[in-house]
Parts: sequence; structure tokens; C-alpha cells
Amino acid sequence: MTKICFITAIYGDYELSCKKFAKQSIDTDYICFTDNKDIISNGWIIDTTPYHLINKSNLDNDTYINSLCNNKHTFNIAKYYKQSFSIIPILEKYDVVVWLDGTIEIIYDKTSEYILNNIYKDKIIGWHHERRYGILRNEVIDSNFERYTSIYWNNQSQPYQDVNAQYNTYIEDGYNDLFSKISTPIHHIWVYGLLVLLHSYIKINI
Repeated sequence: MTKICFITAIYGDYELSCKKFAKQSIDTDYICFTDNKDIISNGWIIDTTPYHLINKSNLDNDTYINSLCNNKHTFNIAKYYKQSFSIIPILEKYDVVVWLDGTIEIIYDKTSEYILNNIYKDKIIGWHHERRYGILRNEVIDSNFERYTSIYWNNQSQPYQDVNAQYNTYIEDGYNDLFSKISTPIHHIWVYGLLVLLHSYIKINI
């Protein structure tokens, strides 16, 4: 039985193909959630079911700037599949779900083997973006660019993302970057292109 699945979400014209991947030393599935039925699969299972509409996250109460009813940009829609994978029915059979940004390619044939050897102990595994080191203030600085600050990006309208105001809200709520040194994964700032999640742990803690 396959215990591990790599997933990605490619909505809009962000990428025209799924990235190729190295055949793994253990059984591994690859699923791409997309609105493009003609996307080049390169071996991925293509799923065009709009789970973001039919399996709405219970964390989305329609009042947030980036609630899907308020921000229909395809970049925002794709984030649903990263954040709400635990409520997607076809993923329930996997012990481990690995999120990949659409631009990441798995080139090592023992990636899945390494993950399964470590995830049950660590619960969550991730690699943060270089230069930011999981520090919130660094994320704020690096997020002040057109993808977030423009109300029209990649040929689509979107709400303005006031990342500085959001940062101030976190600080007012008591956040500080010392949390990034706490071993409990839930306290980290997760901005990852590759994120490994133990399904049962996420269901209990999110």
C-alpha cells in the first residue's frame, strides 16, 4: 500500500506542465490539482476536481481578505491545496502528504524513503526559503513586491496584501521570532516550497 503522496496545485497559467520526478525506491504517488485539463502531466495524476469549492475549509469564514470568495486569484486558490489537504477525500488514504511548489522537481530517488524514515518522529519536515531563515520580519521584507502589493498581477485582479499591517497584527497578538527556535513545529513560520506533513498529526492539531 502506498503510504506517501506528493501533491502540487497549478492553477491558471503559472506552469504549463508538471515537473518531472525521479522514480522513487518505494511506492509513491504524485497528484496535481489543476484547472487545466490539458496540462502536461509528466507522470503525475491529474485531478481537476474543484475541491476548494466543494470541500471548503472550516477556517475560511468568508470574512478574510484572502477568503476564496474575496480573492479568486488562481495564486490564492492554489494555496487552499497546500493548507487544507487534510479535507480532500482522495488524500485520506495516505499516511504522509508532501506539498511541492509547482516549480520544484524531485531528482533524488530515495526522497520518499528518507521522508518515511523521519516523519513519524518529526511530525512535520520542511525546508525554508533561503535568506529568510523562518524569521517573520524577513518574510515581511521579502513579501513587499508586486505579487502581493499589486491589485492586478499575472493578468488577474486581486486584493491588496498589506503585509506590514499583517506583521503588526502578529506582533500585537504576542508573536516574536523566538518562536522559530521552539522545537514544536506548529510554532514555526511555515513558508516552504516543500513541506512534509504527517496526516494523522495534522488532523489532530489543526
